[in-house]
Amino acid sequence: MVDQPQHAWSLDPKAENVQWQRFLIFHEHLVDPKKSFQDFLNICGLKKVEEHLDDVEKLPYRLKSDGTITFDTMWCLLLNRTVTFDDLQLIWGTDSDPDLEAHISQLAFSQ
Repeated sequence: MVDQPQHAWSLDPKAENVQWQRFLIFHEHLVDPKKSFQDFLNICGLKKVEEHLDDVEKLPYRLKSDGTITFDTMWCLLLNRTVTFDDLQLIWGTDSDPDLEAHISQLAFSQ
């Protein structure tokens, strides 16, 4: 279990903890999820983090999956730069949907 990050600027620690728990669902396999969350929160603020996580939560339902590798694992491989975006396009079957590809790219590189 990853410890809850400490955020010096938090106005609502309970709401921040809720977003931290949501963040871990899809980002636990990052090299340093705690630091990633803190950096993202410090730069974007709690509301933007919440909106971002809302979008990430919806993403697996729009993607092809053969069930061998979970979405969160693939997502973290992309964010950790272990797999290329082109590879994910093939795995997730998004190469025929430029709008979906753009959305995934925006989500991945906004954090």
